[in-house]
Amino acid sequence: MNETLLASTLNTFQTMLMIELTPVTSEPYPPIDCEFAGMIGFSGDISGNIAICMSRATAMEAALAFVGEQVTEDSELSDCVGELVNMIAGNAKSSMHDMNVSLSIPEVIIGKDIRIDFCRFKTKTDLYFDSSAGPIHLIFTQR
Repeated sequence: MNETLLASTLNTFQTMLMIELTPVTSEPYPPIDCEFAGMIGFSGDISGNIAICMSRATAMEAALAFVGEQVTEDSELSDCVGELVNMIAGNAKSSMHDMNVSLSIPEVIIGKDIRIDFCRFKTKTDLYFDSSAGPIHLIFTQR
């Protein structure tokens, strides 16, 4: 699933935003001031969560690439971040042809120094990316 999620994230940013992500596979990981966190759950043959964390500046760059105009309102940035995590999860789900997986509605948290901790899950994978829009942190949990 980690490879599927990695490919889905890279593909979503490339095709929908025209932003190249570079996976960061070893420390030091890029510092991320998490001000926008988009989360989506999945259930069925596998269950867990996917979260994407980014700074306000990164969310603004992603939204600019996504809609083609400057976005500054929290509600519009939230929509963009929620749609990004939804597309990443949807692309990953479409790659799992032999599995029955359902997705929840995405949720977005806005604030300063957001820390996402899915403590009730058995496995947690952190994926870090650098990009022209800024650093991005993707969290994947699975029961």
